[in-house]
Amino acid sequence: MTLFRAALLKLIKRPATRITFAILLGLVALIYVSLAASLDMIRVSSSEDEAAALAEIFTFPQAYGALASMLVTFTMLAAAAYAGAIAGSEWSWGAFRVAVARGESRVRYVLTTFAAIGLLALVAFIVLFAGGSVLGYLVGGIAGIPGGDPAAPGVASGVPAIVLSGWWVVVMAAAIAFAVGFATRSAVMAMVAIVALYFAEQMVGVLLPADVLRFAPIFAGTQLVGAAAASAFEEALAPLATVTAYMLLALGGVAVVADRVEAE
Repeated sequence: MTLFRAALLKLIKRPATRITFAILLGLVALIYVSLAASLDMIRVSSSEDEAAALAEIFTFPQAYGALASMLVTFTMLAAAAYAGAIAGSEWSWGAFRVAVARGESRVRYVLTTFAAIGLLALVAFIVLFAGGSVLGYLVGGIAGIPGGDPAAPGVASGVPAIVLSGWWVVVMAAAIAFAVGFATRSAVMAMVAIVALYFAEQMVGVLLPADVLRFAPIFAGTQLVGAAAASAFEEALAPLATVTAYMLLALGGVAVVADRVEAE
């Protein structure tokens, strides 16, 4: 617990933690304002169905699912960049070498560091989801879009599932980036790996059926969040298993590298 607390405090004090969160919050606000501002133009130039689909982004409880999908995409990439930077700094700053020199367990140290990242990701996702919900409701109201009922019967019980599923996908992406960053000792390579994986799935998705893509990490994460938003918990089991498997494989790889590498 002492090691975890130390890792958490170390991350909280880093400017990158606050900057990453501020950028994500600003991005969410910018997207909602831009969508609301363009709604009148879309109503004129597009069909009524397209305008109605856009309005649903501001109408609760449907807006919860749209917000979660948007947050997962941006937060996943941001968390991957952040986790990769932390992993790379373990070498460039010599933190891993110092921990090994003082007798700390290599595997315990790196996994505890990632656990601290995971906790920060949970707090950030909850705050972003809550802030995004409030922003969506307020901006939609200013734009004249009916906000619906954010606290509709049965909705409140589904929100935790949406948040936890989104967070779990974000942690998976962070784990992959953390593994790549630690193994290559490079934050840049960690981010490149996640971005390449993201766009590779987008391009391959045009060619391959969904039955094949369901085993891809990011596609499985999207399916997991979608199932949670629809309260289709039985359909969420398969993507949950896929996302968890990729996360455990990444962390297992980090543990192997940490145990065998020379702490130079």
